[in-house]
Amino acid sequence: MPYTGFKGESGFISYYESCLMLSCENWKEFWNEAQMVPYAKGKDNFPWAGYDNVKSMKIKAEYIIKEKLGGAMFWTIDLDDFTGKFCCQGFFPLIRTVKSVLENEPKYMPPANICNSCPTQEYKSLKKKYRKRRSADDVCQEKGEGVWPDTSDCTKYFICRSMSTAWSEKKHETCYSGSYFDESGGQCKWVGQNNFDCEKILGQSSDDGSKSSSDKSSAKSEVFGQPDPDTVVPPEEYTCKAEPPPTNDKSKNLKCFSCEAEGKNANRCKRVPTDDSSVVTCETKKEKCFSKAVFNTKSKELVSFSRGCATLADLEPAGGGDSDSKASGPNCYMKPNSMTRVCFELCEKNMCNMQTDLRSEAIKKAGTINYVFIVFVMIVSSYF
Repeated sequence: MPYTGFKGESGFISYYESCLMLSCENWKEFWNEAQMVPYAKGKDNFPWAGYDNVKSMKIKAEYIIKEKLGGAMFWTIDLDDFTGKFCCQGFFPLIRTVKSVLENEPKYMPPANICNSCPTQEYKSLKKKYRKRRSADDVCQEKGEGVWPDTSDCTKYFICRSMSTAWSEKKHETCYSGSYFDESGGQCKWVGQNNFDCEKILGQSSDDGSKSSSDKSSAKSEVFGQPDPDTVVPPEEYTCKAEPPPTNDKSKNLKCFSCEAEGKNANRCKRVPTDDSSVVTCETKKEKCFSKAVFNTKSKELVSFSRGCATLADLEPAGGGDSDSKASGPNCYMKPNSMTRVCFELCEKNMCNMQTDLRSEAIKKAGTINYVFIVFVMIVSSYF
């Protein structure tokens, strides 16, 4: 079964936990060449866990550049050594590795090696904070035959008997009131209700369990695990600075008269606005002020009239329709398979969309086209 870490979350461990497993609990690190990631094993090759380190993160960042990918994403930053106290590589060593490669900034690259001795104080504090609640099956599979303490509760213990037989016994038991499980004697020990302090008992057990680790570097135990000032980039240089929120500054965009009316109300959208009540600010700098008239060429009635902000692409015929001209001034076109004619005009100054009578312009252009059509018909008729 994969190691679940101090947090007891099944299936993975954080990077800072892997550093402690290697430096404090004598795990051995290995490299998977096929997947290009490290993994570690405990005593007798059990338990084991896979993770990322500085080397594997560097390989992944280089792959991003090689394949010209968009960038890197971190699922959560608290699985990195965010305090810089557990791996001796400074704050956020994994994130800084990727940043160093992607931005081609060697100063962000952390040291490749983790602590060569256990950061004792940090180790004990973390182990006390994240004592795991584990099942009898997990403990018996890891520890094997015997009676084992529950490291999350001093009043509980595990029984693992006849593990190699079909009638194996795996139990999670509780001591009688006022007693705790004494690992040295393998039984519950009475201390009385008034003298009972489970936190103190667990703390003493943790001290005993980590004695061999602290002996390795007792002179450095108080300061070991602190970031190395010679290799750690100051936080203000490697932390991600928040981008300013996007601003919708329209102060330099055009201001245009705006109105829209249809049918019998079309004339209410006046040709020449008399006040600023209908003025709007365009959303983008590409938009210009426009006026637009739509009318029926047979009845010569105004169908709709509008003013506002738009681009040329917004006003041009979509998917059909023949435009009369792209020259300056009003531009008109017929809607396909209809008697509807559209005329519009664009301008590039504030509140400039007070154009001349587009309706008259549209009728005039329609009359010109009809005249050309009649002449054409007469010519063709006389030919035949």
